[in-house]
Amino acid sequence: MNSPDPADSAGAPAPTSPVAASTPDAPSPRAARIAGGLVGAEGVAGVVVGVVELIRGLTAGAASPRGAYGLAFWLIPMGAAVLAGGWALWSGRRWGRTLGVLANLLLLPVGYTMAFQSHLAGFGIPVLILALAVLVLLFSPATVAWLDRGYGRRG
Repeated sequence: MNSPDPADSAGAPAPTSPVAASTPDAPSPRAARIAGGLVGAEGVAGVVVGVVELIRGLTAGAASPRGAYGLAFWLIPMGAAVLAGGWALWSGRRWGRTLGVLANLLLLPVGYTMAFQSHLAGFGIPVLILALAVLVLLFSPATVAWLDRGYGRRG
């Protein structure tokens, strides 16, 4: 029969599970909170544009009501999910990073297309800058170290 390792009972923290990592045990770094605010704002923008498109489709204000409905029924749930990811990052929950990374990776080609192919640089360049800034924050050393601590790794 194996006896417990004395080093493990000497006050060293036990590795946490991914489920436990979703609770706000350790305070999140400033970079993660800033990214959370930006990701949350992106989510709010998605929901707002979705609601506007839904209203335009219902009031016959859109050139294509089907297109307005399709955009609304895609943007509202996607915006809500991104908003949830922003809230998670803001409140110190690690799972929000996945939604933030995915949303901003998807925004990179959108911003590029708007800026350089659709000749809407006034919209596309800010989208590109925002997406790149959020990705830099989400992959910053402080954020990565915070995420790593949540899985019981030492080093």
